[in-house]
Amino acid sequence: MKTKMNLMVAAMTALGLITLSCAFGCKETGSLQTATGGTNAGAPALVELNTNTGLISIAGQTINTNQEYETIESATSLGVALAISKDTNSIAYFRAADVILTAALANGQFDPNQLSATLKTISVNELKDSSSAQAGGQTGLILYQTFFGQIVSAKIADTSPYLGPGLAAIRDGIGAELPATSVTLDPTH
Repeated sequence: MKTKMNLMVAAMTALGLITLSCAFGCKETGSLQTATGGTNAGAPALVELNTNTGLISIAGQTINTNQEYETIESATSLGVALAISKDTNSIAYFRAADVILTAALANGQFDPNQLSATLKTISVNELKDSSSAQAGGQTGLILYQTFFGQIVSAKIADTSPYLGPGLAAIRDGIGAELPATSVTLDPTH
């Protein structure tokens, strides 16, 4: 199972598209935005973003931002589904991870190393082996970490519009695999 999980992570990493976006100072022309590097030293010479399709062109390389987020979400969902199928007690781990990711999003905490360290502190008494749950949660985080590195290295002034949806894709991938919770109301109260 560990070998299959490693192969799945490698395959999803290979499928991931690295996303960069329009640098500070974009000029919109219809549905096409262009920039000449903004005010950031070392920014790409020319960036074009088609707001209708989500396609970005950076120095001639085209990247589909929507596909990047979908890949992160799909990888996370697959990893979580595999972990839950191995041990249903891992559901509690993923519920806690969902809360952590939601708080990180709300607070603008996008660093994948900090998120990974926080997720590793989750302890679930009923979980026989937390490594399976942690590995399941790491599938999307690996893609997000690569994505994070590309955004940071592009020296984009405000990274939250790009990193927020990537982190939300991890959270959404987890949520897609969690069973719905139910609330029972006591009519006598």
